Amino acid sequence: MEVFCQGDVPPSYIPRRFYTPSDLASHSKNNDCWVAVHGRVLDLTNLMASNRSALSTPILKAAGTDISHWFELDSEGLPTPKLFNDPQLSDMRVPFCPTGRYLHIPTPLPDSSHRDEATDIPWWLDPQYHIGSLATATRKIGLLNVLIGQTCILEVPIEETLAEIATRYHDYNFHALSYTWKRLGRKLDMEKTLEENGVPDEANLLKSLDVDPDEHIPVLHLYFNDDLTEA
Repeated sequence: MEVFCQGDVPPSYIPRRFYTPSDLASHSKNNDCWVAVHGRVLDLTNLMASNRSALSTPILKAAGTDISHWFELDSEGLPTPKLFNDPQLSDMRVPFCPTGRYLHIPTPLPDSSHRDEATDIPWWLDPQYHIGSLATATRKIGLLNVLIGQTCILEVPIEETLAEIATRYHDYNFHALSYTWKRLGRKLDMEKTLEENGVPDEANLLKSLDVDPDEHIPVLHLYFNDDLTEA
């Protein structure tokens, strides 16, 4: 496992409302640690940097993944650690820690040496680490730059508007918003999702017909407006 060293700086990222599983998986290092808990994406990088104990190890090993199975939802819909009857502790109800006790989980034993581990707000409830939501589903969309004839395929959250998808397209074309986006000759509303723009996700339908959805990805046409956005 990598060692988080003083001076290591996590890569910058564009804040989003929704992240794909691939977005999450790209933040899987000791100095760039994201996890998902019941639909919430948490950036725990700073927490890990300031808590370099054995209790951070299970979290670091899970970096870049969805750890919802560590938690259940309480009556208010908030995550709380799952409990189980531990046979080694006379079936005492204790938190479920599949890879070992982790940060902000108290020891079940009366040990005064662990009192300093107590915290008012555990990391899974602390709003300072909540950076967005995990997409409920993703879909693929093709973007054809009519000016140069280049097409790229993006995997995007179904909840994102075209304006938000355009920020993902910045990796291919920084002036994405200087284009008019169309589908089958019809101008699209950048403040609406693909579905709201009449571009349905037919992947499940295609699969039911034994057709590979990757062979029938809808393509949007991007027409240059001759008014470059500022670099």
